[in-house]
Amino acid sequence: MPLPEAARDLFVARGFQRLLRAPMERKLRESGLWHEQRRIKVDLHFGIGPAPLWGNARSVSIGAYGFEGFGASDVVLVSCVNAVREYWSQSLYRYCDIHEMVSNYGEQNWDTLLSRSNALRDKRSRRIAERLDLIFGPNRFDREFIHLPSTLSPMYYLIRPARLATAFARSLPQRLRR
Repeated sequence: MPLPEAARDLFVARGFQRLLRAPMERKLRESGLWHEQRRIKVDLHFGIGPAPLWGNARSVSIGAYGFEGFGASDVVLVSCVNAVREYWSQSLYRYCDIHEMVSNYGEQNWDTLLSRSNALRDKRSRRIAERLDLIFGPNRFDREFIHLPSTLSPMYYLIRPARLATAFARSLPQRLRR
């Protein structure tokens, strides 16, 4: 599979202008491209995951290059994920695009699409919960701060902010001296 730069450069060679600089492209994992005469904007995504989005992958050719692309129902799912990621609330035309895709795909198995969507949400929710637990979950310092019997261990979630505030207050005089 060619590098994302090869696909982007193919569009640039056909008159599209890059909208993002290389560091931002890497961060967003996409290239924004604009063709002034045609008044066409292309978001060329690369490295799209997670795996449930690739349920009906198909080959897509652009020029002499071959790429993995999405099946019809996956385009709807990817567009919805992208809507959340990019906060589409300010752009009604993008929601209209999703409506048109849904209308034009005819008799798709929407129950399957919804269950795949729920799997994505569940996976994301688990990742968020893990990160929150890492940040806010009690650790050994919380348990050393106040010793509680195991039946009261859920209280450590309330004790943690108090311990952190106390530690911050104790370190404040040193911070002010710097």
